[in-house]
Amino acid sequence: MNRRKDLKTKRVIVEFLLTGNIGRSRLQGLFDFLRGRRKWDIRLPQTESELNRELASSPDGVIVSHSFSKKTMKSLERLSAPVVFVDIPKSERFQRRHPDITIHNDNGSVGMMAARYLLSIGKFNGFGYFPYWTPRFYSTQREKAFRSIVEQSGCSVSVFQHNGTLDLKTWLKELHKPAAVFAAWDEGAREVLAACHQAKIKIPNQVCLLGVDNDEL
Repeated sequence: MNRRKDLKTKRVIVEFLLTGNIGRSRLQGLFDFLRGRRKWDIRLPQTESELNRELASSPDGVIVSHSFSKKTMKSLERLSAPVVFVDIPKSERFQRRHPDITIHNDNGSVGMMAARYLLSIGKFNGFGYFPYWTPRFYSTQREKAFRSIVEQSGCSVSVFQHNGTLDLKTWLKELHKPAAVFAAWDEGAREVLAACHQAKIKIPNQVCLLGVDNDEL
């Protein structure tokens, strides 16, 4: 009886944004896990409205990787099926009365590894950190750990302020060269790369740039 129950196909909503490398990598990891082990009918909503339509159809489980509007988060709260929250801190969620799991990166280790790597590859006169466009817990945690290691080496870190008085090109120009810049995620690293090109700052001679997420492009 239990064996037959295990073979029943489960309808599972998987909310991974597939326009970026990280969402596709997560989906590939999920496929690797499922191979020969589970029978899932996977639904892949790419917008909040698509997600809400899927949630209304009584799924057997949900994996969600983004914070949404209060209405959608409330729907997840009421859902009796198990929910896995990927990189969504409890502070951005409502209190669920049903089973849920939280999975997130060790962002402190990410920041420390970035600092130690940059410190190991050369002598830099300046360090910069490019955070996410709006406050995000992972970006803040990476910044804190990155600054801690760099400051222990006797250097300081300039953090770009998205709502500050300096635009990105000016901020990059004012870093003491050669400089090392750590971006919280790869899309941010591409933005820094474009700004360096526009400002005629040579990479990696003048600015050594490091991002996160392994976006090969």
